[in-house]
Amino acid sequence: MNQSGLPQRNDGETGTVGAPSYLADEAEVPKWFAQIVAYFSALPLFVTFVVGLIGFSSLTCCLLTVFLSLIK
Repeated sequence: MNQSGLPQRNDGETGTVGAPSYLADEAEVPKWFAQIVAYFSALPLFVTFVVGLIGFSSLTCCLLTVFLSLIK
């Protein structure tokens, strides 16, 4: 282990090799940036839901029209 507490590779001859890697989740990001990322990551799910809702209502309308025309 090094001073940062992260492991380094030891090749047996020259000692530790390479610099310690810092984890991405340790980075500090502004709250507004995290909110924007969360919004855009949820956007495709919302768009898919809206398109599916429109498609389902259109299909229901068409099937209802066909059903009512068969009854007459």
